[in-house]
Amino acid sequence: MLWQGFYKKVINVSYPKFLLLIDNSGSMYGEKIASLNLAVNNLFKGLANVDDKIEVAVITFGGSVNFFKFIPVSNIENVCYEARGSTKLSEAVALVSKLANKNTITVLISDGAFNDGEFTKTTLKGFTFAIAIGYDTDYEALARFTGDNSKILQAFDAYDAAGYMLFKAYN
Repeated sequence: MLWQGFYKKVINVSYPKFLLLIDNSGSMYGEKIASLNLAVNNLFKGLANVDDKIEVAVITFGGSVNFFKFIPVSNIENVCYEARGSTKLSEAVALVSKLANKNTITVLISDGAFNDGEFTKTTLKGFTFAIAIGYDTDYEALARFTGDNSKILQAFDAYDAAGYMLFKAYN
């Protein structure tokens, strides 16, 4: 793959960490949660294709906020999230601000239907991207998270997104 080894040579980071913010709130019900599950699993496969030692942690925010610790992407099997509850993005972003450092790549996977407060990119360390889910995605909300529209990717691009995010973050 084009990106393989790129980050080791150029950015001097042995293994970047990806922190995924996964929106499994009620607005993601139906086709959206199915698309989200496909996108997440494709992103994991894409990351493993770049380098299977890249570490990934997951924070879900549907009804409650749950944190799943950093593990090598090669240890992750297919995941399946269910949509439920209210959006707890502000609480999830507060957790990200404690966990992320300047080399962390944080990826929000969502439809952008946030109803629990405002946030901006300036509150987060590291690099931020978003993967848009659904035909009615609120791109403005996702842009407030990423700070830049060019960092919003489509769900169907999730497999190839791994290398792109590494390139954009460190180039």
